[in-house]
Amino acid sequence: MYGASIFLKLPEPGSIRERLSENLLQSFIKALRRPSFRKFTLVHFLICFATFMASPFLIVYAKKVYLLPDNLVVFFTVFGSLGGIITALISGFMIDRLGAKPLYFIFTTIITLSLVPLIAAPPLRDTSIFVFFAILFFFHNLGSIGIINTTFL
Repeated sequence: MYGASIFLKLPEPGSIRERLSENLLQSFIKALRRPSFRKFTLVHFLICFATFMASPFLIVYAKKVYLLPDNLVVFFTVFGSLGGIITALISGFMIDRLGAKPLYFIFTTIITLSLVPLIAAPPLRDTSIFVFFAILFFFHNLGSIGIINTTFL
């Protein structure tokens, strides 16, 4: 979450006209000279690395800690996909209203908060396990896809 808050302090991009006269390599070299771009690249890499390392861990966690069978874990990925679809539907509207930086911070917070219950490993039974992991996968994918959308929109 601290890394995402750094984005709120970064300056907005320059005008489009100055960028149209350069080729891709020149633009990239020029961007690397700016400390704000290097900071953005590093923070975004770390957030994406942590987020996408956690995604496969969630499946293993559900199977090993709660002894869930494969045929049940597949349903959790469906709920995660629903979270991604909802993010795709609403992030375009939200980015116009709030901007990319606050949305990036919001989605990073959602991912962080969705992983906090895993630390406690709550003792669950039957239906509550299914509901717990359905919500967990939903919000984890909602935040993950939200970060991707706000970065590239």
